[in-house]
Amino acid sequence: MIFFFEKDGELIGSSPAYLNPRDARDITLTVSVPEDTRIYSEGVEVYAYLPLLPVSVTESLYKTSPLLPLIVQVSALSAILIAVYRLTGFGEDFIVLKKRRLRI
Repeated sequence: MIFFFEKDGELIGSSPAYLNPRDARDITLTVSVPEDTRIYSEGVEVYAYLPLLPVSVTESLYKTSPLLPLIVQVSALSAILIAVYRLTGFGEDFIVLKKRRLRI
């Protein structure tokens, strides 16, 4: 998986991080907490993508919008599945057409 870590809209750590299953990586994050309330209200956003595209392509799409790599990946997979569906002719036996009789 390819991971991007953001805090306040800026990439943190060694983003993007490419991790295989069961891998681990440490990311350093500095948290500032107000002295008077001691309430931490900041958050870290993690975006994860399947490695279907090269990391450089995923990174450039991510810089445009965090949803863009996902949209491109879903579109590419959809195109491949539609092409396989059309080429194999799978599903043509399942189409049932009803004929209507007109009574005069």
